[in-house]
Amino acid sequence: MFSGRNAISLCSASIRSFRFRSSRAISSRAPNPSASCARGESGAGGGFGRLHDAVSRFDAIVEMRPLPPMEEFSRVLSVVVRMRHYSAAVALIEEMGSRGVALNVYIWGILMNCLCRLRRVELGFAVLGRVLKLGFEANSVMLNTLINGLCEGGEIDRAVRLADEMGDHGLRPSAYTYAAILKGALGKGDRGLAMELLRKWERQNSRLNVVAYNTVIEVLCKDGLVSEALSLCKDMVGRGVEPDVITYNSLIWGLCYLGRWRGALALSIKMVGKGVQPDLLTYSCLIHGATRQDIFTYILLDGFCKTQKLDKLYDARLQPLHIKYSCRKLM
Repeated sequence: MFSGRNAISLCSASIRSFRFRSSRAISSRAPNPSASCARGESGAGGGFGRLHDAVSRFDAIVEMRPLPPMEEFSRVLSVVVRMRHYSAAVALIEEMGSRGVALNVYIWGILMNCLCRLRRVELGFAVLGRVLKLGFEANSVMLNTLINGLCEGGEIDRAVRLADEMGDHGLRPSAYTYAAILKGALGKGDRGLAMELLRKWERQNSRLNVVAYNTVIEVLCKDGLVSEALSLCKDMVGRGVEPDVITYNSLIWGLCYLGRWRGALALSIKMVGKGVQPDLLTYSCLIHGATRQDIFTYILLDGFCKTQKLDKLYDARLQPLHIKYSCRKLM
């Protein structure tokens, strides 16, 4: 998969063909870049306000002699990518190559990312083959880009194989790698595969982080499998990975959805005790869950949530008379 031997010959012709179609995205170039663009000035926040501005800046720097540092090209291309003009970025990189600008490994990575975003993963592999032929080493960012592209295209088996092969080339999959594959498997509705992969990576002591676990926990809760989600959360903590607000929100939502409001409230208290601050979604889930219980509890919960005094709310919940008294005070 890494050799790209057949892909190398495909790369140049395919990119040229692709560029011909994508060049329409940047056909409205300014004939003479403005002075502000030539000086490298940009809009608020350090970026370019429009694609036209970024392309004008590219036109200016590609004509400079000597050429500016490659970081200048990288900066412009990164802005175009952040604008999600992936076709335009592909066309600009191809123009760099046609003008004899030697691309560095970072620019090649941007090209791979754009192709994968455009669902042209095979061309991404072709670029990888070209990179290897030029003597560059594939890095984890490039491989993660391809894995993410495969997952978005539903090719989970290929993504798993590529992740397994990373180790053969001195690269270790990152937590992002595992999270992307799990998200892809769950996106196809294959919860069994996701759990199988998660347990496999746990046995291998892979670098799983809270994002990977949250990906599975969220789906389990949405499917009503809250007990399984709580069990997985417990396993996660046992492996030294602490839950974050996203973990707790998924669990609290799942408990409230099943009518287990007391369990959701207890979990919210535990959450605060662990130093994880509730957010708006936390309170929304609790209030929604309370509306299905007791109107007095709901009023009290609403009042305490506004002041974030969940510990007092927990005490009040255990004393019905105190709840009614507190509600009268709030009203």
